[in-house]
Amino acid sequence: MIDCSGANTRLSRSRRHGRTLHAILGWYEGVDGVTDAVELYFDAAVRPWYGWVFPETAERVNVGICFAPGGANAYERFDAFVEGRLAARMRGASRTGRLVGHPIATSWRAHSLVADGVLTAGEAGSLVDSATAEGIYHALESGRLAAEVLGDVVAHGFEPTAEALSAYGRAVRRRLGRRLLAGRLLVGALRTPLLDIGLGLGSRPAAQAALTRALVKG
Repeated sequence: MIDCSGANTRLSRSRRHGRTLHAILGWYEGVDGVTDAVELYFDAAVRPWYGWVFPETAERVNVGICFAPGGANAYERFDAFVEGRLAARMRGASRTGRLVGHPIATSWRAHSLVADGVLTAGEAGSLVDSATAEGIYHALESGRLAAEVLGDVVAHGFEPTAEALSAYGRAVRRRLGRRLLAGRLLVGALRTPLLDIGLGLGSRPAAQAALTRALVKG
């Protein structure tokens, strides 16, 4: 079995190195100044994580924040972010539906992904970047690797024991390990004055390119 049941998995309960972040977002129409570019905001309400405006169509965007639990609740943080960053642009906007929140299980080390008969992929294995909360690429890549390893074991007629499946853990560490560790190092840097210095230089093309590379990480 491949466990890809997400952050709320009840199948894979191994303790992992990382933390659970929270996200809350809503969909809006009529926000001023929207283009086809994704907007990221490093704001005090969510520091060292971020808020965003993500265009989905010419008329609709989703607005959200990613943050660590503790202190103000999700709704208070969301309101503070919108008021501080987007209030003028959202005066004529209307929200479609309710705000939606969900946990994001992050980690800086890929481990405890293999057990007898079970391979854990994606967010069920906390394979999410600690800094950017990016998990789609990690989920797709770990799912592909899990299918390859499990398929090979079954094709050779072996029992899917943890030992027989152990190649999966090694493959995930080779493919995703450096990305996850880089996320941990980046979020550590974002907790320091380096973020403020970087944002102060943000209007310079070289600084924008460097920050983009750090967030995307290949």
